[in-house]
Amino acid sequence: MSCCKTSYETKELALIKINEISKKEKGNHNRIPIRAYRCEKCNLFHLTSFTRSKQKEVKLKQEYFNSVEFKYRDEIKSLNQKENKPKLLKFKNKD
Repeated sequence: MSCCKTSYETKELALIKINEISKKEKGNHNRIPIRAYRCEKCNLFHLTSFTRSKQKEVKLKQEYFNSVEFKYRDEIKSLNQKENKPKLLKFKNKD
């Protein structure tokens, strides 16, 4: 399987590219790659500007947005509101 991202066969080639980009883009701190990682889909290396902790945060957010909880959040919220709504009791007059 292949990705639509730029891929490198080895980590060394990816790190060389990071070095080239960082020299070329010196002073421009907007999304400069800082590390290489092996892709689970294509088994090649890609570049990322995210640190590992930022990458984990993004992955957790993606998992949440793909979850059933997120997809049905409006329905869940609606059900919770219905359950928490105070019920009005109706009394009949005995007159």
